[in-house]
Amino acid sequence: MRLVLLSIWILFVIYAFLLAPGERGMDDPLLGNIFTFQMDKVDPSIMMVFYLLGIYPLAFACLLLPTDDREIPA
Repeated sequence: MRLVLLSIWILFVIYAFLLAPGERGMDDPLLGNIFTFQMDKVDPSIMMVFYLLGIYPLAFACLLLPTDDREIPA
């Protein structure tokens, strides 16, 4: 089962980097503005979603990591 999930994850990564529609890397005007911190040219709702993409994995990691006061992860 782990091998199947790993292969699906690898296929998604390959799709995201090689086959996904849109511009590549810094050629994309939206990502270029985000990565060069030109926030005045980017819609605030897009920036909110971009920032939440980093916060949600941290929140889920905090829930899943075992602590001393609970034995069962989330």
